[in-house]
Amino acid sequence: MMKYCILILIIGLTSACSTNYVTTEGQRLLGNTAMGCVLGEVAFGKCEEGAAIGAFTTVITDQKK
Repeated sequence: MMKYCILILIIGLTSACSTNYVTTEGQRLLGNTAMGCVLGEVAFGKCEEGAAIGAFTTVITDQKK
């Protein structure tokens, strides 16, 4: 569980930085993946599945733009 917290912290810090290599779409993808991980861990005890669903949802909604 501690490694997931560290991973989420690193992703949050990376997406919060105002750098050229993280685009707005990338920030959204990272944020939704991290949120999916947290929700998956809380609801089902499976961070990986929640993260995959969060990332998949972001990709699908971006295709509809």
